[in-house]
Amino acid sequence: IDLWLLDTVVKGEESSRDALLQSGELLRFAKAARKLSRVWFGGEAADALSQQLERFLLHGGAFGSTDNRVALQQSRKGGRLQYVFSRVFAPYEKLRAYYPILEKHRWLMPVMQVRRWLMLLRPDVAAMAKSELAASSSTENKGLDNTETLLEELGIHTSAW
Repeated sequence: IDLWLLDTVVKGEESSRDALLQSGELLRFAKAARKLSRVWFGGEAADALSQQLERFLLHGGAFGSTDNRVALQQSRKGGRLQYVFSRVFAPYEKLRAYYPILEKHRWLMPVMQVRRWLMLLRPDVAAMAKSELAASSSTENKGLDNTETLLEELGIHTSAW
């Protein structure tokens, strides 16, 4: 929507925006987003990519569904077992983000890891973990392949996640 507004309201600046988008490796995504905006707001006919992007956005949020997010993370980690292991034992960088005290006292990492596990006693956190575990064990490769194909067509590199 932002690109559509900028393109419609601030005319003549497309080339500078495109140069910035290209430098951030987002131009392919921006072109697809512009096309989808024209489909939604301008009555333009949809192509296969804009239909796939529309389904992705409307049915699952920023990372697709929980299943898509888990499937992408499994792919990135190298499989289900490695993904589950990475979720149970959070790396130092992730724990440090949750518990800034670890910057000065790294030796507290095991204590903070246990503290993180104890969060599972909260019903909302437990429910979220249970749904993520269910998604992890039932991930279908077809959905993952479709999502990875879409992200590749948009020029979005999941390896940076």
